[in-house]
Amino acid sequence: MVDLMGRYNPPVARHRWKIKFVPVVTLRDEIEAGKAADVREGLDEDTRQRPHLMRTPDYCWCDKDALAQFNMGFVAPDYVVEITVLPFDASNSENKAAHPGHVVLYPIHEDEEGHAYFRRQACIYAYTMQEIKELTVQQVREHYQPTVDSLRERLYALRSQGLHQKYPSPDQM
Repeated sequence: MVDLMGRYNPPVARHRWKIKFVPVVTLRDEIEAGKAADVREGLDEDTRQRPHLMRTPDYCWCDKDALAQFNMGFVAPDYVVEITVLPFDASNSENKAAHPGHVVLYPIHEDEEGHAYFRRQACIYAYTMQEIKELTVQQVREHYQPTVDSLRERLYALRSQGLHQKYPSPDQM
């Protein structure tokens, strides 16, 4: 997972994701039979901590070990791997975000092919660069719109007061 999350651009920091292995529950006898079997049995700690081969067509030591166990009649239990990418929290000091003009722009992580995905309702949607640009412009606009509205109101108030006094406009200077 560290390798995978590190390949995003920008990389997804370790504190922003978690992984959980949830055993697949089947028939009761299979569950009870699985309790007695331990996949780590026969492997010492040094063997289990060896680095894995990744992004290669060759089999890793763990693949070979699983195949050997299967050939000896041991069927490893099934698991669902839950990967959760946690929401970005700008107040967390571990998070690095762009803060131009005090606007927090959340990182958009692109995969190795330059695609960015967002969860929307009950599905995952791939955004185009144009859609990402529009989303960013909207975030900046939403951040600054109250300030723009406030300044506009002050300008109108000053102009209405200035009707009694003649001041040159900034364009005339």
